[in-house]
Order: sequence, then C-alpha cells, then structure tokens
Amino acid sequence: MSTLTLVRHAQASFFAENYDQLSLLGETQARLLGEALVQWGEEFDEVFVGPAVRHKHTAKLVGDAYRAAGRRWPQPVVLNGLDEHAADLLLQKFAEEPHTCPAELRELAAQYRAAKEPAAIQKSFQKLFEATVHCWIDQKVDLEAVGTWDAYRDRVYAAMRQMTTDRSAGAKILAVGSTGSITLALQFALQTSDRTSLQLGWRLRNCALSRFIFSGERITLDTFNNLAHFDDPNLVTFR
Repeated sequence: MSTLTLVRHAQASFFAENYDQLSLLGETQARLLGEALVQWGEEFDEVFVGPAVRHKHTAKLVGDAYRAAGRRWPQPVVLNGLDEHAADLLLQKFAEEPHTCPAELRELAAQYRAAKEPAAIQKSFQKLFEATVHCWIDQKVDLEAVGTWDAYRDRVYAAMRQMTTDRSAGAKILAVGSTGSITLALQFALQTSDRTSLQLGWRLRNCALSRFIFSGERITLDTFNNLAHFDDPNLVTFR
C-alpha cells in the first residue's frame, strides 16, 4: 500500500496585515514537525505544496530538518488544488457592504464587531466564518472572486487524484495544504456529506498530520489530526 500524508500548514499570522506568512510560533511548529519526521525515519518519494507562502514555508522548514540530517528531501511541487478556498473574501464584502450580509449572519457579524478581547475575537470570528461557509455551500451568497463550493471541491478532488494515481506500490507522498483542501480530501476518502466533512475540518490543528493509504482507486483514512510531534500543549493551535 502507498501512503499520502497531508499536513495542515503551520500557524500563519492571523489578524495581521499579511495573514499569509508564518508566525514565530508557526515556524517553531514546522521545525519540530520536520525533526520528528526525521526521528521517526519517515521517507518521502514526492512532496507537494499549496501555492500560498504559508504552505511553501512550512514545507521548507520541514525540508531543512531533512537536509540538516543528511536525508533526502524531494523538491516540492506546487499544486493549486491544495490551496485554501477564498470564502474569507465574503466576510470582507460583508464588512464593506453590510447590506449584502444574509439575515442569518447579521447577529454573528454584530457579535464579531463588538468583540474586544483576543479570545472573544477568535471565538466570534470562528462562529461567523463557519456560518458564512455554510451559506456559501448552500449558494446563499455569491462573489465571483470566491467561486462556488462545487468548483472548489472539483479542484481538490483533482489534486487528490493527481497525487494518488499511477504511483508505484509503496510510494510515500507528503503534501502541505490548508483546512479547506484537507477537509475535502477527507470527504474524497470517506464519502461524507459537505457538513460532516466541514465538522471534521474545523478540528484540524496547525501542522497536524492526516494520513491516507491508497492502492489503485481505493483510498482509506489511516490517521487524522495527529500531533504526536508536539509535547507542549502551548504548541497546539487552530489558527
């Protein structure tokens, strides 16, 4: 059997002017992941990354640990299907044009705007974001730059097929993506509904490992959201 290990990128810079860069904690997470994979004797025949800076930087820091240990690290290949969806642009639209916000989201949006403490901001944002994604998949909101949920699913499914088709027996592949792409990778393997898949995806931590085994057209989830490489709970983050 061959294996595909999906890694959610390390912590990015949430609420910073440029989200798409790793935080200092995120850099530590990625380095520790790389060191653990080396220690565990993991070898990879191919490495794929999403197109975002946070994807590439996570993979680079993991690769640095391999190179420092004198171990082989394949040149990462950028795969757009590993990217995050753009549903966050809907929140930006609602902020700039409040009248476009669906009625069922207005109270959540108000709670988010009223939040002042970091914990309250994080919690209210997550509630608003989850509800927004549900509206998006139900086609209750529309923005050309975001596209449709179905189109996004098709891109992720195509990426999954690209990474798991025509591989020799025993192939070992690692890929770094985002919550959205890993959510749909889970759906691809488990054949779950959109909402069940989202509920799984919301639990993904930064730098968590989810591993699939595959052969031919068969693909099976083997481990999910593995954080064995972190021995300090302060390293565990959702964002």
